[in-house]
Amino acid sequence: YVYTILASRDISFKLGSSIRQVGALVQDRPACIVGHLGKAARMVPVSVRFTNAVTKREEKFDFEVTPNRIFFTQMIIYAMKESFARAEATLGQNTKRYTMTVKIKGMEPWSYSDVIAGFDGGFQRQLIGLLDRPLNHMTQRPEFESFHLEVEVEHRDRRAYIMNVTASREEVRPGQKVTLRVALETKDGGDALERTLDVVIPHDAPEGNYVITVLGGDFVPADVAQPRDIADYPKLYAGFYKSTELVALLPTGRVDLSLEGRLLRDLPLSAVARLVRSPGGKNMQLKPVTEKVRQKVPFVVASQQKVTLRVTR
Repeated sequence: YVYTILASRDISFKLGSSIRQVGALVQDRPACIVGHLGKAARMVPVSVRFTNAVTKREEKFDFEVTPNRIFFTQMIIYAMKESFARAEATLGQNTKRYTMTVKIKGMEPWSYSDVIAGFDGGFQRQLIGLLDRPLNHMTQRPEFESFHLEVEVEHRDRRAYIMNVTASREEVRPGQKVTLRVALETKDGGDALERTLDVVIPHDAPEGNYVITVLGGDFVPADVAQPRDIADYPKLYAGFYKSTELVALLPTGRVDLSLEGRLLRDLPLSAVARLVRSPGGKNMQLKPVTEKVRQKVPFVVASQQKVTLRVTR
């Protein structure tokens, strides 16, 4: 049904919507479109459920999205934004605890949960990672069977920013324990917080200036190999750190090698050099090894800071 025609000297167009489904388009070209009558286009069922523990409000939305590689993630993001606008009409400062569940043909459903905070209602970064990685696989073409999102909304911004990090000593030796004092400030109210992390300097820490980074867990690389098959992606996401974790990254003198979906750990540097020069060396990925100290916190860590120590032997 055509609601109106918008005239333009450049290009006129119509605003309309379908009345009933009669077939499926299979080609859309400048000269014409091609369709099959009686054929149903494949769609991916998507469901979104919002809950608010304070207002006791609950909203659920169900729709279908084209599995087209170019538009699939983009359409879901648009739908998420529209769903947020309808579920929480006065959405402003908020914290969202979410769980995404994806079902790909031939695989068991797999989920990813985390927390984000701020003014936006979208999950662009998380969605792009969760959906675009399988969609853009070099050789495999996944067939999505369903996507489900559970969101618990709280109208409070529970982000906290790391203001500075200080160490209990400025000069250390390998194997020595150091206490890091992390000063934070909350976004909602500006309250001052402090957390401590006890770290042990790695035995192979290089001599000289030694930089420790303290940051939120969702920015920490996962300690797993780069997936080779789509079936390996659940393992990748299971290795991710969470945004509600305070993590200290301690550099070491070691490297891991990601090779054909496996992670070869603590290889001697001489062996790494030979492997990289081998016929399959172009498919390898070196991953610097960092030791990590993590602490669960009741807020979203939204920044990072570094502290420099002097390592002597």
